Amino acid sequence: MNFVDSIKDSEFDLTFERNDVVFTIDVKSADLMESASLDFGGGLLDRGFKWTFPSATGGCGCGTSFSF
Repeated sequence: MNFVDSIKDSEFDLTFERNDVVFTIDVKSADLMESASLDFGGGLLDRGFKWTFPSATGGCGCGTSFSF
């Protein structure tokens, strides 16, 4: 995930807006991200962005890797 100032128009990317934030994702990843949610943890140990993938079939104990 990156923050950018401008979006390159590409036939391989999808762009959409939620709550005044514009997202761009490549077409191949869009299916995997369809049910995903993004949250921001504000605690001492979980500060930062956290992805949740309900369609994941497995993952590690630390929550940073997963499989579909």
